[in-house]
Amino acid sequence: MSYMRNIKVWGLAFSAMFLISGLAVASASAHEWTLNGAPITTAVATTGSGKLTLTDTNGFFGSTVSVTCTGTTTGTAGPGAVDTTSTVTVSSCTTDEGTCGSPSATAVDLPWKTELSTVNGVVRDTIRADGNGQPGYAVTCTVGGFRITDTCKSERGQPKVTLNTSPVPIEFDAESGTADCTNGGAGAGHVRGSLTVSSKSGTLTAD
Repeated sequence: MSYMRNIKVWGLAFSAMFLISGLAVASASAHEWTLNGAPITTAVATTGSGKLTLTDTNGFFGSTVSVTCTGTTTGTAGPGAVDTTSTVTVSSCTTDEGTCGSPSATAVDLPWKTELSTVNGVVRDTIRADGNGQPGYAVTCTVGGFRITDTCKSERGQPKVTLNTSPVPIEFDAESGTADCTNGGAGAGHVRGSLTVSSKSGTLTAD
């Protein structure tokens, strides 16, 4: 039945999520995570919060579907340039465009491994798999009376990181890449928006 086709909506990372493919190549990082101005020698726990807009340009019936979700994350930062995303909790989603009734979203294949890297002269937090499959997310919508779940994944997410600022701003911009969706296909998923990451252990910054 056509109603049972997957809708590709998230392209999540939720912070991340999500999830994103890009053509740019990351160089070895000269950056690192710091706590209270000093390099981190043992990983510290982090929390994040923000709002992301998840779009599939070839969603249900071939039309654009876009939802905006708010949520929180937990993970670690350091030592060095490495960090992780351990959990993603989505608190609410709303539909901005297209057909997606009562939207909800979850992150898949957690934890995600992330690392500060320089891409075309911009510092980004590159998202990689951590042994459980490709990073991604699943969005569930009501369409024609059915609850339908869509999953989008990618191993090449690269949100932009603002240095020397606490909480640390992380932005999914136009250069963060695209996600491969099972309905929309390769590159149909897009993530936009931002979150901030901090640590209860002290003043966390990316330097």
